[in-house]
Amino acid sequence: MDKKPDEQDAVKLPPLLGMRPGCYLTLFYGAVIVIVIFSIFLFPGIARKGSIYRFTSEPAGAAIRVDDVYYGYTPCEFVVPAGKRLVSAALPGFEQVDTEESVKARLFVRRPFARAVKRHIMLREEAPFAALVSGANDYAEWSFIGEPSAVYQQPHSLSTGMMRSAAALRDFNAEKSQKAEEILISSFRFTTTNFAMADFVRALVYLESGGAAPSPAALASAIDRAARALERDPLLSVVPASILPQDMAALILNSPLYPREAIDFSAENRIVDSRRALFGETITIGAEGKYGGLKFTAVEGGEFVKAANFPHTEVIEPFYIAINEITTAGWAAFTDARPEWRLENAAELVRQGLAGEGYLQTSPAMRASSAAESAAAISAFAAEAYCEYLTGKLPPSLSDYEVRLPTEAEWEYAAKAAAALAPEAPGGAWNPRLPQNMLPLTSIPGPANAGLWEWCADDFAPQNFFSVKKDAALAVRSPERNIRGGCWVNQPYAITAETRASLPPLLCSTFVSARPVIARKR
Repeated sequence: MDKKPDEQDAVKLPPLLGMRPGCYLTLFYGAVIVIVIFSIFLFPGIARKGSIYRFTSEPAGAAIRVDDVYYGYTPCEFVVPAGKRLVSAALPGFEQVDTEESVKARLFVRRPFARAVKRHIMLREEAPFAALVSGANDYAEWSFIGEPSAVYQQPHSLSTGMMRSAAALRDFNAEKSQKAEEILISSFRFTTTNFAMADFVRALVYLESGGAAPSPAALASAIDRAARALERDPLLSVVPASILPQDMAALILNSPLYPREAIDFSAENRIVDSRRALFGETITIGAEGKYGGLKFTAVEGGEFVKAANFPHTEVIEPFYIAINEITTAGWAAFTDARPEWRLENAAELVRQGLAGEGYLQTSPAMRASSAAESAAAISAFAAEAYCEYLTGKLPPSLSDYEVRLPTEAEWEYAAKAAAALAPEAPGGAWNPRLPQNMLPLTSIPGPANAGLWEWCADDFAPQNFFSVKKDAALAVRSPERNIRGGCWVNQPYAITAETRASLPPLLCSTFVSARPVIARKR
């Protein structure tokens, strides 16, 4: 028989153990609720046997470890196992804080019933601006990666470091403010992306706000500080031009901020007058027994236009530069005196972080090239050790001098002076190629007599056309070192005296050697 539309099927549960359905269903659901409450609020305390702790720190962001196990970064809250526990708080640029906690086993370790044990940790900087310097160095490393994308994200290293240092240094007086500005300007040399520019501006605002939350007043002060810095060094305005779209960059380069009228950028002015820059005095250092030493020629100091991303003037003090790159014979004399730098000790040098894989390993093609007499596949640290060895062989008349790698500016100055001595190259107003024997030139340079890339003394900074205080430059280090000159494998006239390149200082390439200079001790 069909049911009427308003009729419904009735479900009747049978009794269970003599209990009506309403009774045992109530008991069942009650048991479920008890089990859930027990599992969420009581079982963790029974199973884990500890207490809930809430850690905060000043500055925030410190990594918290319990018995050397990482749990999170401040502010954070978690359960610490019962017993004697060593709690450590660490933050880059700050002294690590270690405390011993006697952790009790509490029944409740979940909110809202649990009561957290609160610990506030005050961190002290290892040195003034240690956090800022740490962040600035991380910022420099990221400059070699490129603009962030969906593949990877870049941290706000510079502004975070500035915020942490400013928060740690409560007495942020004018002297400390000036020091922080110098470190930021040194970091500005590594601003190569729009993200990095935003991070730099954020750091500048934190400098003005003393590490507190940015405010309109701090932003206005940051703009004023930036304007005063531009007044001192107008070339700072070029950094945004190097990363902005071409039409926006043109607005900067054509504005009064860029001192174009103050510099003659003509090709003729970019040549160093060889009659003024070079003269005939030469000295040979390190000639001992069967090993030949290096011959150095004197270079008169002066002012010249350094290429870089944007040309600018550089002042060079007088120095001597080696006519040749370090020779294999000279390197053999060095390793005889300093056996720790021999090939058989390469593994130990790699372990100490003084050389990379491939130390002194040259290719057959290189050994058959025009650069075969050059000591190749040496790290920047190995080249510096050679220079230190040669310093000990200077005559008494040069006691105030040292042998070292050339700065990038010294190298370019000498190279342009050498190029001015050679006949004009087919492709330009000055000869762009440099032979193995840089000075004097005896023929038109080309791939047949080209040497190797050469290590320089200074770090590679993408934006290297504005002045930076020496201490600030040493504080913010680059992960890569300048190399100059090109080598025999490069295409003819593809590398000029103005070409910039870089490598990690540990790297040992069959295409890299060094050309020391003798200069007054710095």
